[in-house]
Amino acid sequence: MSGREKIQDYKKLTDSDRSNGIIRFMIKGAAILIVPVAVMTAIYSWADPFKVIGRYESDTVGNTIADDIKLSVNKGMLSVQALERRIEKGDIPDSFIFGASISCYYETDYWQGLIDTETTPLHFDSSSEGARSLRYKLEYLKREGIKIRNALIIIDPIQIESNVTRDDIMSADPPQTAGWHTWPIWHIRFMKAFYDPDFLISYLPSLYTGTQYRYGFSEIFDRQPSIYDMYRNEESIPAWDEEIRRNPASFYALRCFPEVREPHCSNPGRIDDVREHEYRRVASLLKGTDYHVVATPTLDCDTLSLRDTQLLKDIFGTDRFHNMTSCMADVAMQDSNWYDTRHYRAPVARAIMDAVYR
Repeated sequence: MSGREKIQDYKKLTDSDRSNGIIRFMIKGAAILIVPVAVMTAIYSWADPFKVIGRYESDTVGNTIADDIKLSVNKGMLSVQALERRIEKGDIPDSFIFGASISCYYETDYWQGLIDTETTPLHFDSSSEGARSLRYKLEYLKREGIKIRNALIIIDPIQIESNVTRDDIMSADPPQTAGWHTWPIWHIRFMKAFYDPDFLISYLPSLYTGTQYRYGFSEIFDRQPSIYDMYRNEESIPAWDEEIRRNPASFYALRCFPEVREPHCSNPGRIDDVREHEYRRVASLLKGTDYHVVATPTLDCDTLSLRDTQLLKDIFGTDRFHNMTSCMADVAMQDSNWYDTRHYRAPVARAIMDAVYR
C-alpha cells in the first residue's frame, strides 16, 4: 500500500471516528435530558394534584391530602370522570345539562320533573364553555354510543366571546372530548402548571400543614365552599345560601356589583363565522334530541343583539332557542339572585327552566 493510500485510509478512519463521536455525544446528551424529564414526569404522575391522571373518588372534589386542601379543578375533566363512573355502573344517563359554570346551579332533580326521562340526568359542563367545547362533548358522547334524549344548553352571552381554543388548565378541553391526539399537550400543560414556582410555593406548605394559604401571586385554591354531588356532577353552595338568607347585607358587602344595570348590548356581533360554524355542527349533532338552548341574563344586563339572536334561531329553531338576556332583566336588579358578578343562584335557574318547559 502506497503512502498516499495510507493517508486516505487514515482520513476515512478519522471521519468515521468523528461521526461516531458525534453520535455518542448525542446519545449522552439525550440520556442527560431523559433522566430528569422522566423523574419530573414520575413525580407529577404520583402527585397528580389536579386529578387528571387519577380520579376524584370522594364526595368532596379537590381533595389532595386533607379535606381542607381544595385546589381549583378542570370541570371538563370532572364531567368526563362523572360520566365514566355512571358507564361503569351501567347507569348511563340519557339527559344532559351543558354549559359554562353558570349552568352548575340548574338542579337536575327539578329538571327531571320537567322532561321525559327515567334516568338521573347528568351535568356535563366545563369552565368557560364555548361552541367548540360543546361540540367536542357531543362528539364524545356519540363515540361512546350514548344517545341523548334530552339536552339543556345554557349559554352565557359573555362566554360566547371566549377563545375558541382554550389553553389554561382550568378550562382546557380534556383529551377524552377533544381527541386523544391532544393528550401530550394536555399533560405538558398541567406539568408546567405543577412545576410553576408560584404554584409550588403555596401547594407544598399545604401538604405539610394540612391547611390552604396563598403564599404566591396566584390563587391556586378553590375558596368557594362548594359541595359536589358526584353522581349528578352537580354543584351547590349551601353555606353561601344560608349566609344570604341570614345576613344578606354582610354577604354582599364583600362583592362589587355594578350600581347601574341598564339593558345594553356591548357587542352586536359576538358570533363570528368560526362560532357560527361550530354552532351549526352542534345543531347537526343534536338531531333526534329534545333540546333547548337558552341565553341567560347577566348581572350587568348585557344582552344578545338582534343579529345574534336571529342567527341562533336560524341554527337551532325558533322553538328551541330562547333569548332571556333581556326578558329577565329584572333578575339582574336583585342582588339576592346572585352569588357573584357572573353566577346566579338556583331559584333563577328554576325560573328559567319553568319559562322554557311550561
